[in-house]
Amino acid sequence: MLEHRYVRALDRGFRSLGPNALWATGGMVASQGSTLVSNISIANLVGKSAFGEFVIVLSTVQATAAFASFGLAYTITRYMAELRHKDLGRASALLNLFSRLSWLAAIGAALALATSSSGIASRVLHAPLLGPSLFLAAASTVFTIRNGFLVGALTGLEAFRAVGTAGVLGGCLYLTLTAGGAALGGVTGAVTGLCISAALQCGLLSYALRLEKQKQEFRNNVASFASERALLVRFALPGSLSALSTVPVLWAVQALLARSPRGFGELAVYAAGLNLLTMVLFVPVVLNGVAMAWINRTHAVQGEAAYRSAFRTNVGITLATVSVALVGVGVLGPALLRLYGREFLSGYTALALLLVAAIPEALTTALNQSLQTRERMWEALLAINLPRDLVIMGAAVALIPKFGAVGAATAYLSGRLVAFTAMCFLVRHEVRAAP
Repeated sequence: MLEHRYVRALDRGFRSLGPNALWATGGMVASQGSTLVSNISIANLVGKSAFGEFVIVLSTVQATAAFASFGLAYTITRYMAELRHKDLGRASALLNLFSRLSWLAAIGAALALATSSSGIASRVLHAPLLGPSLFLAAASTVFTIRNGFLVGALTGLEAFRAVGTAGVLGGCLYLTLTAGGAALGGVTGAVTGLCISAALQCGLLSYALRLEKQKQEFRNNVASFASERALLVRFALPGSLSALSTVPVLWAVQALLARSPRGFGELAVYAAGLNLLTMVLFVPVVLNGVAMAWINRTHAVQGEAAYRSAFRTNVGITLATVSVALVGVGVLGPALLRLYGREFLSGYTALALLLVAAIPEALTTALNQSLQTRERMWEALLAINLPRDLVIMGAAVALIPKFGAVGAATAYLSGRLVAFTAMCFLVRHEVRAAP
C-alpha cells in the first residue's frame, strides 16, 4: 500500500510539473547542451592546455557574477512564486527593486573584474598572458548577472515557455559564437564569442520579462530598502553570504589546479569532468527550478499538507532522475571523455569521483526546498554551506599538489557528502506528512 501511494504521489508530481518542466527542460537542454558541445569543440580546436586557459577565464566570470549577484535570482524566484498570488502590488514593487539592484551589481562586478584582471592573471594564476582575456571577459559579467536575475524572475512568474524559448535561442548563439570564435582567434576569440552571446541573450530575456509583466498586470511601483529590510535580512542576506563562501572556494580549486605542476592541462581534465557531472544533474536541476515555484505556490495557496506532499514528491523525482542519469553517464564516461581529445582519457578517475557526488548534491538541492520555503536561510548558511566549503577548500589544498584533478574531485565529493548529511539533519521532520 505504501509503495502504491508513493507511485501515485510521483505520478501527481510529474503531472503537476509536466508542462512547465517540459518548457524548462527544452531551454536547459539547449543551454547546457550548447555549453557541452562548445567546450568539446574548443578543446579540439585549441588543445588541452589552451582549453584549460579558457576554462579559468570562464570560471572567473561565473564566480564574479555569482559573488556579486547577492542571491537576487534565487530570492526573486521564491517571492514572485508566492506574492503574485497574494499581493500583486508588493510583488510588482519587489520585482522592480531587485531589477535595479541587479543592474548595480552587474556594473560594479564588471568594473571590479576589469581593473583586477591583470593582477589575477599574473599574481594568482601565474599566467600573465591571460590578463587581456580576463579584461575582455569582464564585459560578459554584466550580462551574466543580469541574465541570472531575468531567468529567476521569469521562473518565479512561472513563465517557463519564455525561459525555454530564450534558452534555446541563447544556446544556439553561445555555441555558434564561442566555437566560431575559437576557430578564428583561439582563446581570445572564444571569450569574444562569450561576451556577444551573453549580451544577445540578455536582450531576449529582457523582452520576455517585459511581455510577462504586461500579461500578469504588474505595476511600475518600486519598493524601498526600508520597506523590504526584513525580507532582505531574512532571505537575501544569508543567500548572498553563501555566495561569499561558495564561489571563491570553487574558483580557488580551479586556480590551485592551474598552478599545480601539470597546470592548465590538469584543469582541463577536471573541467571536462564537471561538464559531464552537469549532464547527470541536468534533469534534477531543471525539475527543482520548476519545483521551487510549484512548492511555494502550493504552500501559499493550498496549505501545509499539500506543501509537504509536493516537497516529498520532488525529493522522490530528484532521486529517480539523478540515478538514471548517473548510470548512463558512468557507463559512457570513457567515450564521452574521448570526445574532448585522447589526452582527456586519463581523467576517468576524477570523473568517477565527481559522478558519485551527483547523488548527495542533487538530494541536497531537493531537500533545500524546505529551508527556502520556511525562510531558514541562515541555518542553511551556517550548518550546510560553510562546513561544505571549508571541507572542499581544506581537502583541495591538501590533495591537489599531489593528485591534481583526482584530488580536486575528491575534495568536491567530500564537501557534498558533508552538506547532504547536515541537510538531512535539518529537514528530518519535513519529510513526514503533515499532522
